[in-house]
Amino acid sequence: MTVTTSSDPSGNPPYQRERHIAELAVQRASLLTRRVLAGILNSSSSSSSTTSSSGTSTPSKLNPHAAHPDRRVSVASISKPDFSPVTAADFAVQALLTAAIRSHFPHDGFIGEEDADALREDPVLARQVFELVQSCASSQDELDSDEALLALPKTVSEMLSLIDLGGRGQGSPTSRFWAMDPIDGTAAFMRGQQYAVSLCLIEGGKEVVGVLGCPNLAITLPPSSSSTTSNSKSIPNTNTYIISEGSTPSSSLDQTDRTEPGQATTTTNGILLSAVRSQGATIRPIISSQNQSPSQLLPPTPLAKPSSQRPIETEKLHFIDSLTTPATSSSLVARVATLAGVPNYSFPGTELYSSHMRYVAMILGGRSHVQVRIPKPMTKQTYIWDHAGAQLIYVEATGGKGKVTDLWGRQIDYGRGRVLNGNWGVVTADEEVHSRLLEIVGGIIG
Repeated sequence: MTVTTSSDPSGNPPYQRERHIAELAVQRASLLTRRVLAGILNSSSSSSSTTSSSGTSTPSKLNPHAAHPDRRVSVASISKPDFSPVTAADFAVQALLTAAIRSHFPHDGFIGEEDADALREDPVLARQVFELVQSCASSQDELDSDEALLALPKTVSEMLSLIDLGGRGQGSPTSRFWAMDPIDGTAAFMRGQQYAVSLCLIEGGKEVVGVLGCPNLAITLPPSSSSTTSNSKSIPNTNTYIISEGSTPSSSLDQTDRTEPGQATTTTNGILLSAVRSQGATIRPIISSQNQSPSQLLPPTPLAKPSSQRPIETEKLHFIDSLTTPATSSSLVARVATLAGVPNYSFPGTELYSSHMRYVAMILGGRSHVQVRIPKPMTKQTYIWDHAGAQLIYVEATGGKGKVTDLWGRQIDYGRGRVLNGNWGVVTADEEVHSRLLEIVGGIIG
């Protein structure tokens, strides 16, 4: 299947307009989730504080957003039929992403995780979601404007219809549509851990534009990422990072720092990753909502793996997994690691609940980082929004040397609707070790 490119009469590379609007939309949505998260953490820790040795009461370290001016935003939570949580923020983000994209690309389709049925049954919750959406207008003029770069629904009814565009969308092998996960890892989000906002343009069953917002991830970027001028020359970021659930704006993390002495670095309060097929991937900090407009993006830095191409030792592979997800078998993945020679005490090297954040760990990690997902028997279906966009960014960030296939070595097919019916499981790894992992997996699952 040939992927149809989006033509640009100005002569720019294809899909630049789609990428720009998607980046703005994901950033705006990420800022909203950050405000909601601050409200959740503020509520849960309002009666908790740490006391210093001098007896002085200080805010709990569990709430890294306590100083945020919008920290009092509250949110309701309900359960879906599979008992996974969904918050008002999930609905609000899906409405925001759909509104922004639809205003610029009105003929595109959508596939999203949520539908609006629960909101129609609960007018109070629907009103709360609508208020969250409206809070993203930077001014009353923008709220009333039909010309705003990032559109907003003007009524509750319009908002519900936007949510349903994704919740009831289907996609096809030949259509052009956007897949989104408004908050991937809602359970982790509600604990103040790592989560992601994802948006991906799919054409002909393939990812062509991918954007990921990681609003709660703090990493230290090299000096070129702290520039405030879009004309500054960017130096590729070849740093590698080991992230965790605790890699939040208030905590430190394990980072291999290649910054020259005396040069200033930027510690992020969230990051934005994006890629276009065959055009590479970039990383940039998410803006500070106190000082800048959501319609402003900080300069990007190209993502690139370190130039060193030393052979990867399989016994030193860094497996990324989730021990608590109901969808995949960590015990079988641990067997893969053992057969690869990885010591038992080293598995998993990184544990993250959010599906997209596990891909982010791959994107930011070294060449030895790998991910194997073996579905549990009788597991629920694998939905495209848990993978779309992140896989593209990983491949582009590795210069095409990172491979993503299912457990049988087949390419991931995004043209079969809402679920990945043409694939089973995932192996994500550098091309040097990908075949070996497929061989080990094949020996386990038969």
